Amino acid sequence: MHYDLTDLRMFLALARTLNMAAAAVESGRSTAALSQRLKKFEAEVGTPLFVREARGLALTSAGHALKPLAEDVLATSARMESALAAFQPGSRPVLRIASNTSGIQNHLLPAVGAFLREHSVRLVFLERQSRAAVEAVLAGEANLAFSVERAAREFEPEAHVVPFTVDRHVLVADPDHPLAREESVRLRDIIDFPYVGLPETAPMGRAMRERTRALGLRYEPVVEVPSFSLMLRLVLDGAGIAVVPRSALRPFGGLEKLAVVRIEEPWALRPLVFAYAAARPPVGAARDFLDFLGRGGRIG
Repeated sequence: MHYDLTDLRMFLALARTLNMAAAAVESGRSTAALSQRLKKFEAEVGTPLFVREARGLALTSAGHALKPLAEDVLATSARMESALAAFQPGSRPVLRIASNTSGIQNHLLPAVGAFLREHSVRLVFLERQSRAAVEAVLAGEANLAFSVERAAREFEPEAHVVPFTVDRHVLVADPDHPLAREESVRLRDIIDFPYVGLPETAPMGRAMRERTRALGLRYEPVVEVPSFSLMLRLVLDGAGIAVVPRSALRPFGGLEKLAVVRIEEPWALRPLVFAYAAARPPVGAARDFLDFLGRGGRIG
């Protein structure tokens, strides 16, 4: 039987997120189109790969069996593409970095311009939650993962971890907001007030929903927007409060008009690292990128 690589990527996106909407964004398709393609793929395979549940999807036994095999196929395909690219005239080596929303916007993008001025590389970002980012590296879908340290350490010794920096989630609010006077707050305090959030399709949006559900609370932002800069703009306009990484505050104009409050939760402190497959140490563009960050004092 012939398996289309696009179908395997779709399947792995669903297996990672267990959420049709999130996988649709990752795959660049509408939810309806993704659902239809999954039905066709399951018909070709001859067995269901997922069980549809009220809170999302769950892998069937067949789905669990297919997942590592699909990862192997895509890893081999990626290595073949990279190997052959070197023989194509004028082609640029491809560097794939898997990272969550915050990592891409606040830590990786600021270094990209200077790096690309020095290196002829095609850079591709894969948006993943931290754990899924490391899984993407081990599966061969990405060369490097940018992740919270805790998630990356779970994969040692298969993954090698390189410390990068420490970030922290903070609460931002209007200076007159009741929480603005607090020295620190917890998630339970925040959820009691109107707040601005990211959509569930964004890794941080999904993570916030999971944290509130774990407390038995409902995550219902008054408005959902696709970026931290828009979240901060809405807080500035009085729409509500928001939880953002401290690193997101640096490029934002108007910060002096906002109160920044410490969040006293274990998940708020975020040591960040790069990770790569120990069996495939970084070479070429991946090695160049890590060396570039090291020369700039950005990486440990």
